Amino acid sequence: MKYGNHDVVDLMIFDEEENLVANLTTLKESHIQIDGTQSGMFVKDALLDQDLLKFIGKQNEQPVLSDYQKILNSGQQSTTITFNKSKSKNCKLIAIGYYRDADTENDVKVIYEIPKAKVINKLSFNTNSINVSPLDLYFQFEPFNEEGDIMKLHIEQLNKDVIKFVYESGSSIEIGEDIKINAARAVHIN
Repeated sequence: MKYGNHDVVDLMIFDEEENLVANLTTLKESHIQIDGTQSGMFVKDALLDQDLLKFIGKQNEQPVLSDYQKILNSGQQSTTITFNKSKSKNCKLIAIGYYRDADTENDVKVIYEIPKAKVINKLSFNTNSINVSPLDLYFQFEPFNEEGDIMKLHIEQLNKDVIKFVYESGSSIEIGEDIKINAARAVHIN
């Protein structure tokens, strides 16, 4: 089978205990690179995810504020996160996207499973006044077994008995437990 890759993935980040830290569904770009020297994933997120920032950095406890600190904070509660340039955080990743099957032209779900990774503290907070500025993140892949494997790729298999329908304008389809097709004309294509 041949597939076309036409989708930016959604990325779920888990801590080492497999608790969901962040679900990044607003990625603008995603790149997975596997080579002999260093393999990893680069993502560019359209929005800042505070839970992810807390995971990457360290959230400071909120002490009782002095008068000086109250003025700094304008009397508002704030979250302070400290970042360290040399520390990285271990994590697990699941990226979900879609490939286009070249033969059937149907989309198939693809899951990239990275059982062992590190968030490398190469954060890039870009600011400008024209566009929303993305957050750049890099995850380094680590071997998860003795063979040195770093990633598993799961590709959904389409049922070969899938029926394709041609619809006239004004037709509709509902797919769920029961498949309902409301069309003026539906044609089975082999």
